[in-house]
Amino acid sequence: NELIEKYVNNLVIYLDNPSLIDDELAVLKFKELILILMKSQYCDSVQTFFGGLFDSQEVEFQTIVENNIFNDINVEELAFICNMSLSSFKRAFKRCFNETPARYIKQERLKRAAQLIASTSERISHIAYDCCFKDPTTFSAVFSSYFGVSPTVYRNQNRKHLSETSN
Repeated sequence: NELIEKYVNNLVIYLDNPSLIDDELAVLKFKELILILMKSQYCDSVQTFFGGLFDSQEVEFQTIVENNIFNDINVEELAFICNMSLSSFKRAFKRCFNETPARYIKQERLKRAAQLIASTSERISHIAYDCCFKDPTTFSAVFSSYFGVSPTVYRNQNRKHLSETSN
């Protein structure tokens, strides 16, 4: 197909000069390729290929997990919501997220807390509770261990950085 050939030739400049392409442009070029393939004689094969990439059960599993990360539930309750035994849930979780459930959930909650600490003036204890930590003291210790600084220091460092970038 001439259109596909011209598209591939257009990519050579990016392959020869990787500094010219960033994540946003790479995503755009990938979308362009999919659209070109969908308009080609290979349309049926392309649809079959992309349809097979995503197992609907895995997508549903991911959605359930991501929708419940910030709910105050434990791993056993999350397995129940997914209609799985705890051991099956842990295996599926490791396959899907490449991490244990407890570690992944804690990391996601800490990342969310860090984002709120840096971008809001909400009290740190409120952020801890909002991110499903039961005790602000424990939250502070876990946060410090993960980020290498206390939540207060993190806020001060990131506020300073934000004010420098806005000037």
